Amino acid sequence: MTRHPQASRALQLLEPYTNGTGSERYWSRQLSGSEWRNPWLRHNSAEASTAAWGLRAMLAANLVDQAIPVARFLLAATKPGTLDPDVLESLSQMAQLIKTSTNMRVSANVTGSEEPRQFNIDDDNALIIQTQLVRNVRAASARTEGRGLAVLGVAARGGTNVTAAWPRYTLDPRVDAVSTRDRLQLSICVGFVPQGNETISGLTLLTVQLPSGYLADIHTLTELKAAPHVSSARLAAGGARVLAWLRALQPRERCATLAAPRALPVARQRPGHATLRDVYDDSHRARVFFQPITAHACDVCREWASCARACGTTAERRAADAPPPAPGASHGIVPAAVLVVVGVLLSLR
Repeated sequence: MTRHPQASRALQLLEPYTNGTGSERYWSRQLSGSEWRNPWLRHNSAEASTAAWGLRAMLAANLVDQAIPVARFLLAATKPGTLDPDVLESLSQMAQLIKTSTNMRVSANVTGSEEPRQFNIDDDNALIIQTQLVRNVRAASARTEGRGLAVLGVAARGGTNVTAAWPRYTLDPRVDAVSTRDRLQLSICVGFVPQGNETISGLTLLTVQLPSGYLADIHTLTELKAAPHVSSARLAAGGARVLAWLRALQPRERCATLAAPRALPVARQRPGHATLRDVYDDSHRARVFFQPITAHACDVCREWASCARACGTTAERRAADAPPPAPGASHGIVPAAVLVVVGVLLSLR
């Protein structure tokens, strides 16, 4: 990498914000009030992005040895589900500088799996991230053969049915009264929780994971984007998830409507959830779960023999679900009309 004339100046500007833990080095923003208690601060996206550009500046200043602690921090901060292009590019530049002739084989043994996972690394794929899915991992070990340098890591991801700790947004996904088992309509109200000098949010990503069986469509996006604070929106996971980018939020709440039809007959659905996250600083986030109108097994089963025995036939279920007739309805007049017609026919004979 060619030495950049402004690299040293960039590092001087970053120096007051230097932080580290001995083996790692990074740059963090100044916190106000009790923000240091925020559990999402560790390895947040703002620090990772800053460290990525700091690493590039150190490499441009030919400070390769001093850059190793920054690379360690970025490797620890890398999240497999949301890989930051800036982080990947910086690590790639670091790898190109320290890269040697590589021809090695890594055998990773994980608990619960009989066969080890094999990774072959050579000069042709040395800068390619290789991933393999493993389940129920409690421990992992690796054995290497050959010569070279590689990084092996195990990452896990999961979710719990609790609201996100330390929310920096107000988030209220309400199931509207017009919702039915066949159509879900949400009113999603959002706002920003100010802290210190931060009175408005940055660009915010709203993610709505719909309950099982509901799929959003183009009409969902059209209605959602009608809200003035929604910049853009798109579907993900085949319509089971909706992503919307929101303009800067203020403490005053603003609401948008999201509707989705039920596309699959699913009973006892898992709840859906809505998540807000600052695009540039994911330590600013919030998450709230919501439950649609409950669908029971008898609401979705078909003409199976077991279903008919447990729930009754389709006709019986429809009759049970049918609304009661209005007073003065015509069902009480029809038999009389039939008797009159029969009587006329008899008299003609």
